[in-house]
Amino acid sequence: MAAVASCILIVGCNDLPTEVGTAFLQDTIGISIVAGQENRIMPNAYSYAVTPAAERNTGNILIGINGNTRAAALIRFNVPIGMADIADRIENCQLHLIPNTYAIGDTISNQLNFNIMEVTSHWTQETTTPEDVLSSDLLYAGGMEIAKFSGTINRTDSLTDTLIMDFPKDLLAQWLHNINDGTNITDTVWGIAIIPQAGSNIINAFKSYSSAAATPGTFIKIRYWDTAHTTLDSFNMLSAEETTFAATTDEYNTEDIVLQGATRTHSRFNFNLSEVPQFASVNLAELTLTLDEANTVLGNKPVPEQIYMHYFDDTTSGEKLTHSQAVIVGNYDSTSKTYTFRSFLNYPLNKFVRQQKGIGTLVLTFGSLEYEYNQLNKLAFYGLNATDIAKRPKFRIVYSAE
Repeated sequence: MAAVASCILIVGCNDLPTEVGTAFLQDTIGISIVAGQENRIMPNAYSYAVTPAAERNTGNILIGINGNTRAAALIRFNVPIGMADIADRIENCQLHLIPNTYAIGDTISNQLNFNIMEVTSHWTQETTTPEDVLSSDLLYAGGMEIAKFSGTINRTDSLTDTLIMDFPKDLLAQWLHNINDGTNITDTVWGIAIIPQAGSNIINAFKSYSSAAATPGTFIKIRYWDTAHTTLDSFNMLSAEETTFAATTDEYNTEDIVLQGATRTHSRFNFNLSEVPQFASVNLAELTLTLDEANTVLGNKPVPEQIYMHYFDDTTSGEKLTHSQAVIVGNYDSTSKTYTFRSFLNYPLNKFVRQQKGIGTLVLTFGSLEYEYNQLNKLAFYGLNATDIAKRPKFRIVYSAE
């Protein structure tokens, strides 16, 4: 009969086995504790920006500047067919931007400056980059400046605080004619760009169309006369697509573990479990990350209660966050300022050990749409070479082998 050995491999600490291992102690023949070998078991962990980063119709758009981070929005409208006859009877048009409650930056002086430009070139969330929107005028070259804003925003989540700006009726009339008769229809973009300007010290959220909840976001209110020119009527032209493009000039080195929403900054953890026998069974595993509060930047929303680790079969999927094979939840402890990943962590580790010669990668993300796309909170964690050893990532694994 083959003997069965169970081992506990503990990385990054010198403390005794925790609850992860204690349940196994009674039946354990031998316990192996390896401490302070982070660079062997987790050779590196680093942050990177996902490309493409943008996602349409998430319920929020972000506009403004906070430190090294900027956010702009591209909006495409749902121009109705069959209403060209009112083009010459338009009295006025008004663009409505509805503030949401989230903001990050100087919420006291609360200064927001932006320009609204006519978009003249086609764009997609898959191919358009934040640099295309924030650092170049190619998307709106030759287009008219629609409006400017410089002031403060009330974030009461109320329609009474809607930001209303005049929209050029000649441009709106042109859109109605073009979509109705097919003139220049392939060249017309039906949209605007909202670009933050110098002097802003805050990034504000505004409500956008949400494909999940089918809620209205940005819209243009059009008031027009009837054919007798005696009565004013109106309709709202709703947005069809609203997308935030955010970027930061913050530079991260290969030791930084960072998450930031909207810029889609994630972190990758590379593992080397080659010292675990190939046919071993990983029974339990635990990874703990400690929040670096000095380098964490939060808006007016708290840190999330949960963040997520993803396992992908290939690194390309990992970059784009598609086809995740497993999701491991990290729960926040406000006392210790840590996130601990435990449930189902053994699944990808077993894959690493049995199928990948102990080598594998997990990707750290916010996971939820709200934190991933609709906010710019930045979570920083102590890395593998942090001066305070107690705050470095801690990794524990319990495995059994014949």
